Amino acid sequence: MDRKFAILLSLGLGILCAFVHRFATGSLDESNSEVSQATTVSCRQLLKEWPRDNFHLRLADYQPGARIVHYDRDQDGSWDLAYLPLFPADLTTLGNNYYAVIVHFDDVKNEAELNERLAAKELDCQLWYTQQKLPPDIYSDLAREYRLMDFSRCVIVQGGFNPPNTKIAKGAVLGSYLGMIACGIVMVWNLVAILLPKPRPHKFFDEDDDAPVTNRAGLPDF
Repeated sequence: MDRKFAILLSLGLGILCAFVHRFATGSLDESNSEVSQATTVSCRQLLKEWPRDNFHLRLADYQPGARIVHYDRDQDGSWDLAYLPLFPADLTTLGNNYYAVIVHFDDVKNEAELNERLAAKELDCQLWYTQQKLPPDIYSDLAREYRLMDFSRCVIVQGGFNPPNTKIAKGAVLGSYLGMIACGIVMVWNLVAILLPKPRPHKFFDEDDDAPVTNRAGLPDF
């Protein structure tokens, strides 16, 4: 491979690795910040305005709805999913077209576990801005239990908090760092090879060795 081309290729790959390293490091720092901190928000505040700076929330000042919609898909006696509307703690009457924070749980097995989670008065949850639509069957079941609820104004969150997987980001940080080192070594190696003077080839035989052998008279010897 031409050394100049190798230098340019190493430079390009090194710049690409630097961009990957910066992006992965930023993602890792952001994930660590989201894991370590949670935004505490009341049920009424969440219904009024969504926080935009964090998806890890700690919901406070709520009261649970009267009916739980739960599913035992595999019929093993433990819940697979449970949905429960939460209302502001100071709300006394519902009226028409009321709305709530609908929490869905996939890690509670029965009503006793759910009540234990709610008794803490602060509920860790995740708010996904792109997942605010209920599946049709769950929507129908909730609408049957809460007939006058305006679901278009409800906020849907997931109960519990699962820290984001940082293994991919950590692998990208390490891989990009090693890539930058490798590209730097290849670039310096080829640059030194270009700049250093090339050694002249050693001549083992004199240029006149191939000339015909002559005697003193200048005639060739046979």
